[in-house]
Amino acid sequence: MESTMATEPQKPPADDNRATTRLLRLCFGAFACLLWLVVAAFAFELSAAANTWWIEAHNDFILAAKLHQSRPDVKPSSPVRDRQGLCQACSTQPEWNSFARTQNLPAWAEPKTARSKEEAGQRRGVFVGLDEPNRNLFALLNDELVLELDADASIRRVYGNWLFRAPFEAGVDVLLFQAFKKRLRDANAFPPTSSTAYLKLSLAGVPGIEDNKEILLLKAGASGLVYAFIDSDFQTLRFTDLPPDTPWDGIPFFRYKKNLRNCRSGLGVIFDTNNYGFRDCDVAVPKPPDIIRLLCIGGSTTEEGPTNDTTYPKLLEKALNGHFGGGKRVEVLNCGVSGMTTSGHVARLADYLAFDPEMLVFYEGVNDIHRDLVEYWRTINSPLWRRLLSCSRFVRWQLNSALYPNDATMREGIRGLFIENLRAIGYVARSRGIRMAICSVPCPDSRRVPGNERRFYDYCARTGGLDPCLDLKTYGHILGLLNEEIRALCAREGFLYVPVAEHIEGGYDTFTDIYHMTNSGIERKAETIFECMKEYLKVKL
Repeated sequence: MESTMATEPQKPPADDNRATTRLLRLCFGAFACLLWLVVAAFAFELSAAANTWWIEAHNDFILAAKLHQSRPDVKPSSPVRDRQGLCQACSTQPEWNSFARTQNLPAWAEPKTARSKEEAGQRRGVFVGLDEPNRNLFALLNDELVLELDADASIRRVYGNWLFRAPFEAGVDVLLFQAFKKRLRDANAFPPTSSTAYLKLSLAGVPGIEDNKEILLLKAGASGLVYAFIDSDFQTLRFTDLPPDTPWDGIPFFRYKKNLRNCRSGLGVIFDTNNYGFRDCDVAVPKPPDIIRLLCIGGSTTEEGPTNDTTYPKLLEKALNGHFGGGKRVEVLNCGVSGMTTSGHVARLADYLAFDPEMLVFYEGVNDIHRDLVEYWRTINSPLWRRLLSCSRFVRWQLNSALYPNDATMREGIRGLFIENLRAIGYVARSRGIRMAICSVPCPDSRRVPGNERRFYDYCARTGGLDPCLDLKTYGHILGLLNEEIRALCAREGFLYVPVAEHIEGGYDTFTDIYHMTNSGIERKAETIFECMKEYLKVKL
């Protein structure tokens, strides 16, 4: 029988050749594009490296900083900008008597002091009965993390410092939590066999640093939940290889030793400390009745000055006493410690309250940004593509802002860490009738400083902290967001807002780097704060 099936027409060989040719051309074109991209990227990287080298080899400001030479001469500092506007702004702020004092601070909210193991256990026992906002406040004011664990030992919630809460909420398992869960498994400590149990956790990994924690595991009745209370690093870290002449009492950049003489501070300045370990004269406790005591709290930007008497707190003290004269004397204590963050200030709140101050003045935020927030944004909270881009010198030079999250994310971090810590301090201060003032923080304006100065400040930004990608423009933008959040916090809580950033401008004449000030800059900072303080304190004095 004859087949009726149709046969497939065969492709001519020429058609196959044309398809192969098109494919080869496409591959060649893709390879050529890729090669050009590689060449262009290499050229951009080479130009960025050459530019960086040229700047650092020829910029007089950078060379002076590298060689520790005297600073090049620039035009004299301009006075505080718009003094009349500053006085008017300060006069329209809350008055001393408008501050609403709260009563009956709960026992669990009293700032942490030395307690026995039994006393600490009793205090922690009230945690389960608190609502969610107060649970977080409890953890902050007691300087610890509290982990809520379910029946499978999985972490359900984290209370305390935002730098641990935020990674957990983002699904990142930080090293502390990993070590804790491993220790639970190795010790077969979960579920605990009694209502309270203790678990020892030793964290090693960095030579010369010990971190031995004793964690309380607390059962929450019939709920099946267990709460783990973990002391912060400020309480448990021990640096075992500090030199004998170190000024630090246990933990660098947290607490100075008491009664130091002619020692080198965290800023590298020869200085003395008082009977409480601050860069100031000895302090009388209890406070004499004829003294109005202000505490200036911050990091190196509060501590700074060539001598103890030329820091901004002592200049402020001199100006206030000269202005009011007679009657009660104003005592302004310099409680600045290089490297301190607001988390450190919460941990040391009991130390500050021991002075029985009438007012706490905060000039703070630099270390929260450069030590904590920027590191978080650029590592834990940074997508892979952004981390890869950060390896490029050219991107760091020309597209710097692309390496950081958007404003909404940065505001979230500022509120979660910086603002939340200050609110916790304010909660305790208000219960004692202690007023709070918070200063906005200035830096050189990248749009106004001359090119050589701007390049010097870019160099300071990338070499002066933990993030080699930061530049002056990006830092100034982040600082602007922080200052806006400070202003909003003061408006909500009735704190005094001191507009330092709004009334000080300048470049090399005012700032030694993007954070610290020259002698004339320190004087102008003290003058700006004085203009607000004299209005605020006049009722009291």
